[in-house]
Amino acid sequence: MENKAVKNAPQQMLIETPQLIIKGNIMIWHETMIHLTNVSCISTRPLPATMFPIFSLIFLVAGAISLSIHLNIAISLILLSIGGVWIYNWYLVNKDRKMNTILNIIMNSGSCFQIVFNDKDFLGKVLTVLEQIIIDGGVGQQDVFININGCTISGNANVLSDFKLS
Repeated sequence: MENKAVKNAPQQMLIETPQLIIKGNIMIWHETMIHLTNVSCISTRPLPATMFPIFSLIFLVAGAISLSIHLNIAISLILLSIGGVWIYNWYLVNKDRKMNTILNIIMNSGSCFQIVFNDKDFLGKVLTVLEQIIIDGGVGQQDVFININGCTISGNANVLSDFKLS
């Protein structure tokens, strides 16, 4: 069942960041900080597929028509190739996107931060850590470093030793 808060949340740009840092009750990445007590919902969803390139069909149809009425064969093959390569590139991009998952962090204000993860198992660990940090009200004077690219969680926070992640 889909969460209505997530469904109706305003869409934001996807954030692709190599790491998240949690200090106290603040999550930091790039030049952005959020106070974890202001989070109203955390959820995940697959990274959606990109739209099919409709204009690639124009190249395919134009190439097929020019080939069928015996126009220049080279131009026909070029048009067919452009349309075919465009569709194949779309397929490859979407194949890669299927491997990614979005972590939605929805704030009390309705703002939504979407962070892209490429490892679902690692995302599960991150969710467990975030859940416990929110329950505990932060990590105090300790830190948590989440390396999204390297799929590692480190730091000196007790929550990491509780889940045997540090």
